Amino acid sequence: EINSGKREIPLGDEWPQVHVKDMQKASREVFFSMKHAAVKSTTPYQALLVVALGSLKRSSGRENEAFTLEEVMVKMRSIGNASGDSTYLNANLSIAEVLEMSNRLKDLRILDMRLTRNSSTPFPRLRIELDPQEMLMCFRDTRYYKLAEKNLQNQSLFAVMTNNT
Repeated sequence: EINSGKREIPLGDEWPQVHVKDMQKASREVFFSMKHAAVKSTTPYQALLVVALGSLKRSSGRENEAFTLEEVMVKMRSIGNASGDSTYLNANLSIAEVLEMSNRLKDLRILDMRLTRNSSTPFPRLRIELDPQEMLMCFRDTRYYKLAEKNLQNQSLFAVMTNNT
């Protein structure tokens, strides 16, 4: 019966039904857990790159925004210098170093690199695949969490005022 395909599986209480939404949820969880592990294992400068992209994404308010290499590098320097962490202070990374890190993160499907037509630069635009809150969850329990928390958390003026009092 089984080999011929003629056996019918009874539907009902004894057989759980799997719906498309269940499969989609499981697929998303596996996909996110792979990204989560990849983000957790980043190097200090890769983490700085991810946080810079997340911060740009959060401040732009646009989900699929891609940023120029110049915008990303300025943000990385700004975040690094504001962090007070000696690892990041005066981190003058070259374009080649940022592109190399971007390629590694692209291979891990954490970010996307896009060449745009009619661009004044030969360099790709960078887009992070995760939203800032997902990044915060990924960096939890890592040495980069403070950096991520400071730059990725949505803080309203009210929240800042109540935390300082």
